[in-house]
Amino acid sequence: MSPALLEGYAPIVESLTDQEITRASQEPASVSFFASGSVTFRASTARINLQVLQTYDEQKQFIPVVQRLVRLLELKPNWDSYGARAIASQAAQRAVALLGIAASVGAPAPQIVPTSSGGLQLEWHQASVDLELEVHPSLEVYASYERYDTGESWSAEVTNQARRLVTALEQLTHPTP
Repeated sequence: MSPALLEGYAPIVESLTDQEITRASQEPASVSFFASGSVTFRASTARINLQVLQTYDEQKQFIPVVQRLVRLLELKPNWDSYGARAIASQAAQRAVALLGIAASVGAPAPQIVPTSSGGLQLEWHQASVDLELEVHPSLEVYASYERYDTGESWSAEVTNQARRLVTALEQLTHPTP
């Protein structure tokens, strides 16, 4: 993922087009959270390399999520005893890109859980907003959004709808009527 995506938090995200955000979230390999600070974390497996370098204090909350992601990549096939697939490295890479977008807009860190299809689900349950992003091994991203105070609710594929995704992430910390 391009470091430019994360520089300056929301102002950069607001100035990016859906196509630019989508392209950044599809880049493989590693992601770095760039900012000022002093926390350094590195973890790698044979399938993916993740880095968080010099985080803002607010971004430190993402470090345990990245650590859990690395542990989830170690799950073997049939980890649930019902035939679940191992987590696909490309799904993990997409999830990391989504974490970068979440951090760039100041969203809180999500919970991360494996799916039996070899994907990952990122979950936020904040005040009156629930947001769940399911990352499939095919790299498709599906979102389920519910806002209890307004009754707004939707589910959709958001793979190529980055602006909608960013708006939903922003609602976690800055709900608007």
